[in-house]
Amino acid sequence: MVQENIAAYLGWYYLVVVGGFLVFVSWLGAGRFGRIRLGPPDSRPRYRYLTWFAMLFTAGMGIGLVFWAVAEPLSHLADPPTAEPGGTAVRAEAMRFTFFHRGLHAWAIYIVVGLSLACFAYRHRLPLSIRSALYPLLGKRVHGRAGDAVGTFAVFGTMSGVATSLGFGVLQVNAGLASLDLVPQSSSVQLLLIAGITLAAIGSFPRLSRSCGSRSSGTPLSRWTRRPTATCRPRRRRSPRPRCSACSGNCRSLSSRPCSPSCSWRCTS
Repeated sequence: MVQENIAAYLGWYYLVVVGGFLVFVSWLGAGRFGRIRLGPPDSRPRYRYLTWFAMLFTAGMGIGLVFWAVAEPLSHLADPPTAEPGGTAVRAEAMRFTFFHRGLHAWAIYIVVGLSLACFAYRHRLPLSIRSALYPLLGKRVHGRAGDAVGTFAVFGTMSGVATSLGFGVLQVNAGLASLDLVPQSSSVQLLLIAGITLAAIGSFPRLSRSCGSRSSGTPLSRWTRRPTATCRPRRRRSPRPRCSACSGNCRSLSSRPCSPSCSWRCTS
């Protein structure tokens, strides 16, 4: 009942917002703002564009596209949202809804959230959290109760989205394995699949933490409060310079002359 009322009375708002996101990110990418680096001005990408596209596409769509690219238009064809059953209008509407859910409009939502997190975290050195994107509106209150409330809602929203995606994925995997007569289609098998996927995700965290580099230093903002962030990789410690026994100075190998004939190091003057 609640879902039907939301779709009936707020469907237009959802379409307008998502369409506005697509226009907004297209304007950002085509304009001068598209040349701004998400980090210091001298930073460079760690991966090629093809590698970034593969990672983003896999994380953004993943198993859902493998299943719903066929299942979603067929479900709309069997139960049309607005069109009358039968005829070419139903097929066109099924593909239109599928493209809306899996096409550029969905990526526009991802880009808006990802850009806000990356800009404030890696360029302005704010915490990597949804609350940081609201700093221009909340100011220093993002580090207080207002920021905690935003973070709490973001955590619950993320948990709901992950649980939904994981649930659909487990049902698909179980149905596929059952069609091959490998395992039965039951709740116990689905719970085992959830446990296995969760353990695989937890096991990938150390590998990801070793591969990520230290956070780049951001552009200072005079009126913004920034908290220091820990780096993923420990900094290398430089070995101390040797000290000359004749002058007790710090020795260098590129200075003008040695301090004494018996000194093999070229020391500072």
